[in-house]
Parts: sequence; structure tokens; C-alpha cells
Amino acid sequence: MLSGDYTANERRFLYSEVATQIFQELVKHGAQLHRLHFTARLYVYADIEADDDGHNWPQYAFECGTVSAVRDGRRKDIKTIALPTP
Repeated sequence: MLSGDYTANERRFLYSEVATQIFQELVKHGAQLHRLHFTARLYVYADIEADDDGHNWPQYAFECGTVSAVRDGRRKDIKTIALPTP
């Protein structure tokens, strides 16, 4: 899934989805992970375009976030997500 000829924003979407799935699984098992970094040191390209979050492949960083909603006056966490960080 993470290899192939993708645009910068297609890679942004793919890495964000993978990071979200990792965070969801770890949170489900009680992990306290706050940041996740993807880096591939074998790939060095000088003219890789940045995506809309400012990431340059293959270096991506995410923080663990939560989607919440207020129901009956109380905040309820609905979903764990990956939030892009520079």
C-alpha cells in the first residue's frame, strides 16, 4: 500500500490512514503513544514535492487525536485519529 507512484497528497492520505489505524489499535490496548513518525532512510530524493500538510515523503509525523461530540451535555470520545504535525 505504501509503495508505488503516488502524488504528494495521495501519499499524505495513505500515511494518515495507516497512522490512524496504528493509533486506534494501540489506544484500544491501553497504550499511551502520543506521536508517530514514519521515515525511510533508504530513499533520498532531492525534488520531492511537499503535501498539503508540509510533509515531504518519506518523512511523516502524526499526533494521536480524538474526535469527540457533546451529547446530553457530556463530551463523548467517538474515534481516535492521526493528526498531521510538521
